[in-house]
Amino acid sequence: MHAHISVVQLNVNHCAAAQSLLAQTAVERNVDIMLLSEPYVSGSGQSSMILDETGKAAIKCCSSLHVEELAALPMRGIAYAKLKHVHLYSCYAPPSDTPDQFEEFLEALVDHARGRSPKVIAGDFNAWAVEWGSRTSNTRGRAVIDAMGMLDLILLNDGRKPTFNNDRGTSFIDVTFVSRGLVDNNNWMVHDVMTLSDHALISFSLSPEAMPRRRQSRKAGKAWDTRKIDEAMLAYQINSLEIPNGDAESMAAGLMNMLGRICDAIMPRKNKAQRKPPVYWWSASLSQLRSDCLRARRMAQRARGSTHHAELLEAFRRKRLEFKHGIAAAKARSFKELQDGVDSDTWGLAYKLVTKKLRRRAATPSAPGVLANIVG
Repeated sequence: MHAHISVVQLNVNHCAAAQSLLAQTAVERNVDIMLLSEPYVSGSGQSSMILDETGKAAIKCCSSLHVEELAALPMRGIAYAKLKHVHLYSCYAPPSDTPDQFEEFLEALVDHARGRSPKVIAGDFNAWAVEWGSRTSNTRGRAVIDAMGMLDLILLNDGRKPTFNNDRGTSFIDVTFVSRGLVDNNNWMVHDVMTLSDHALISFSLSPEAMPRRRQSRKAGKAWDTRKIDEAMLAYQINSLEIPNGDAESMAAGLMNMLGRICDAIMPRKNKAQRKPPVYWWSASLSQLRSDCLRARRMAQRARGSTHHAELLEAFRRKRLEFKHGIAAAKARSFKELQDGVDSDTWGLAYKLVTKKLRRRAATPSAPGVLANIVG
């Protein structure tokens, strides 16, 4: 039974490699839900993705948690699902929207979210406000603040790390709002990990049943099997380690939660419930490419404004392209192996992958009008 819901938030920037990498990141971090802006949407393989009307906002369930409710009709820029009594909204408002279009978008969001609680509203609104770290507030930012105030939501962003970073600069445009009952021990964090998007990975936890964290730790199960540590994954996790912010109690809870997730990512527990395997196309060589890419990006970012910046930025771009090509080649190679394996092993990996997707699809509500916003 899930004591809490683990959520990640990311603007994928329509990048296929970024979304593929996110699938592996979700396995490593034991993620339950992805809230996506500008997802990569293909014609297949997205059976568990809930989309808005435009395909620019999405919610993806990564675990066996049951989706309890979806929007009766798709909304523009707003993907909605209810999961474990929490109402989740993933949003995207393109910068090209006119003021009237943006106002209509916010009105639709407020109208649907009003009366539903507890709730999470997260996404890229392409809006600036000093409340979440921007140097100044613009009309959009003030409108978002007003709309969230009408819903009595709390902003989780702390404004310490930008959520967008490219060679032109940084900004704070990916935001997270939650109901007051979801604020405690939320462990909201912007991660310095490789995403293959210009946007940073954001993670947070939801505890709708308000279960104390100490109690969760005692119920977590048996100890880990330290004889089976994945040293490459340990190195990556240490390199990406970030200490949570907040008061002493929330920092302690966040640190314990983080350490538990790291242990789950690098080694199995001493019982039959093993950690999730990586996505079927992932490999040690891709893990190394990811580490190299992250190192190159950090070097380029630290050199911003120096005479070496252009050189280091170009080196990062080469590493990023190599990583993207590596993911594409690995997926193509693995898919070919799956095809070839069907003839020799009918009940092998290909069968297991397909039936896993079908089980997820079967758990989706089938009320009239609900299935229109699920990509099948």
